Amino acid sequence: MKIFRVCPAPANTLDFWSYNKLFELSFSDQIRLLRRENLILPGGWAEVMGQLGFEVFETNYNDVYLQSGWARDNGSVDLIFKDNFLLEILIEQIRVFEPDIILFYAGGLMHVERAGRDEIRKAAPNAFYVGYWGDELPPKTTYSKYFGDLDYVFTSSER
Repeated sequence: MKIFRVCPAPANTLDFWSYNKLFELSFSDQIRLLRRENLILPGGWAEVMGQLGFEVFETNYNDVYLQSGWARDNGSVDLIFKDNFLLEILIEQIRVFEPDIILFYAGGLMHVERAGRDEIRKAAPNAFYVGYWGDELPPKTTYSKYFGDLDYVFTSSER
């Protein structure tokens, strides 16, 4: 079974990129370093899921450099010039990986809002859509509006 996990990039990611010269590395090497330094939260998740027999693709959705690196490495550089390029790259990653499960982890749900997830569902209508949320909801929304498109949601919030 294949799991595609969408994570948020922590605020200190750009400093890490500059210090470690990740710009020069392949996407897979970038991911390896980001996992090791726990900048894909939690960094050991993919390894554990692999030990359980799952094939995992992870990315930090809002990490422009990481997503652009994937586009470069996979012949999709033209996507970088689209208006909503992060979503376009994410959709292409999903098309290429063909996941059974798409997991929006924590802030990944905040960065890929409902309209974006609706576009993703068009590209992968047969995937099972899961979210993990641990914070309060953004203002002016409800749980059904925010998570209503997902097949299952795990939460550690009070409500």
